Amino acid sequence: FILGAPLNDRGYDLYARFKSFFKRWEKPVRHSADQPIELDADILIFGMGRVGTGAYEAARTMYEARVIGMDNNRDVVEHHSKEGRDVLFGDVTDIDFWEKIRPDQVRSISLCMPLHAANVIAVEQLQEAGYSGFLASTARYEDEAEELKKMGVHSVYNIFANVGTAYAEYVHDDYKALYGHFPG
Repeated sequence: FILGAPLNDRGYDLYARFKSFFKRWEKPVRHSADQPIELDADILIFGMGRVGTGAYEAARTMYEARVIGMDNNRDVVEHHSKEGRDVLFGDVTDIDFWEKIRPDQVRSISLCMPLHAANVIAVEQLQEAGYSGFLASTARYEDEAEELKKMGVHSVYNIFANVGTAYAEYVHDDYKALYGHFPG
């Protein structure tokens, strides 16, 4: 455990550094899970939780665009597929994942993953791949939003910053629908 702990903390960086060495030992035939993913869409959304699902539905409706969702949980992918959404399995924190996709096939990418580190990794990998389309992301805190903006993300939505305002508007609309007007 003592020897493994430092390696675990740096596993991602170490693999990225020595990836070409490890690739020499792979079999020439790719496993079915390692096949290239064709992104036949205008918009790609990473993270199909509440925010990602809402963004997916809104993009499909508002922009009449072809949207693909991606999530790292197979149960989530299966659920969305049953609901008629085009959602694929993929883990942005897996370095090898980025060899399976060509991000330049889409015009816009939204990062809706709950973990800030996953969003940061995705931005770094997209930059390394030379992605030049529109890039949006969610953040929970202002410092996370600032970090993503400094990294070059075009639009960062702080999901907690406007929750109170959105709630007040929601209550206002329901109150007005019930009573016809809002006092004041």
